[in-house]
Amino acid sequence: MLSTDKSQSATFVDDDDVRDMPVLNGKIYCSPRCGCKCTKAAFDRATKEANALAARMGDGWAPEVWENCGWHYTVAKGEMTIHIMHGRKRHKDGGFVAESYWASFKPASIEHGNHTQAISLTADADTPEDAVGFVTQDARSLIQRITEALAAVSA
Repeated sequence: MLSTDKSQSATFVDDDDVRDMPVLNGKIYCSPRCGCKCTKAAFDRATKEANALAARMGDGWAPEVWENCGWHYTVAKGEMTIHIMHGRKRHKDGGFVAESYWASFKPASIEHGNHTQAISLTADADTPEDAVGFVTQDARSLIQRITEALAAVSA
């Protein structure tokens, strides 16, 4: 998996398996394990778009770029991640054009013996700001409902 920062330099993290490392061969920039003939142009575009989205969202948002039958990216801050929803329109380099965004918020998990209960909220929107706003609003609403439900049980 690749991680990029705002300086647009890519570093490999959490994976030292050579088969997962992309190899540049002319216009192709793809790992042997992938084999989808991902392009260097698509990697450059994904890196540029990831950095632009992180800058658009503001301080603390970090881009991440990875390969999986094409180059993909997200940006994250804390437990909030913004994902890009692609449509059918393609870039000349083979990547898909972003049509909308969805945000995921995974603030906590609670372990109970052999299983874990996770809290996860998601929302999609036409803009990344709206996706984050909808998830934030849902989280605050959930907190209020939980607080009211616990108060009713305690009464």
